[in-house]
Amino acid sequence: MKKLKLTKYIWFENEKWKVEKILRPTKFDFYLLLSRKETGSIHEDDKTIPTTMILIDANNDTFYPDTEHVRNLLEQYNQINNDLQQRERKLRDELTHSWLKVLNFD
Repeated sequence: MKKLKLTKYIWFENEKWKVEKILRPTKFDFYLLLSRKETGSIHEDDKTIPTTMILIDANNDTFYPDTEHVRNLLEQYNQINNDLQQRERKLRDELTHSWLKVLNFD
């Protein structure tokens, strides 16, 4: 059986997750049990930080290893997405202004 080599952390859905366990129910399938601490929230009763855990299908879900190269690519990808969102917001505002101008609400 081929040994899997994964990093301790992976990027899944643009978030960094810790690989807790690799599950192989059959020789063809494998799943990753991932965890991530929830930032910005704390349990009031015992002051612990909640942890989210998910199980992903490594054959069907897209994930990336946590390497410097991947982090740089994701940073570039996020920058491009932010720029596109800003452009879209600006165009939507201009269209709204044009529509309000037609209706004499300007």
